[in-house]
Amino acid sequence: MSKSRRKQKAKSMAGKNKLSAGKLNSRRGSPVWRFNYFRSVVLTSLLNDLYNLEQTGIEDKHCKKIAASLTYFSNAATDIPSAGPFMGPLYKDIEKFIELYQAWNDIKGRDLEEAASRRELRIKLMAQRQTITNKARKLQFAIQENVDTQLMKSGFDALSELITAVPDLLGNLGKALGEFAKRGGIP
Repeated sequence: MSKSRRKQKAKSMAGKNKLSAGKLNSRRGSPVWRFNYFRSVVLTSLLNDLYNLEQTGIEDKHCKKIAASLTYFSNAATDIPSAGPFMGPLYKDIEKFIELYQAWNDIKGRDLEEAASRRELRIKLMAQRQTITNKARKLQFAIQENVDTQLMKSGFDALSELITAVPDLLGNLGKALGEFAKRGGIP
């Protein structure tokens, strides 16, 4: 093989090992994969736990920790540009999810009326999670280039600390975070 042919082959192989500009990296462990895991698995698992806790709610000290960890994810998304002039930024949708979650937990009491109010808010939370998902699907390249991975890691760490402190409270979320760690989601 000629020298120029070897150089050309070496360049070709190097290009295959790197992601070219404009190519989406959604492989396991990538920032896009981690963000997608947050929106599709972590938020869904939290909603499943809220369903299980509709009768009782969550103690304020735990609620504040959940809201704080969700805020890390919102902050991680602040540099992601909006999907267009009529679609606001993604972090605003995550902030709306946090507000709805806090309203869910602000309902005190264990009777049927309070449980029904929490159920109504859980349904709104489900719709808001879907809003986040729909927008994130359109912003995969922007997420890849702009999401703050350190803040995302802090959010996952905060949720993991809560699960460690009260493992029986949020069983679905605990399983989701365990699976996240097993799949190599924690850098």
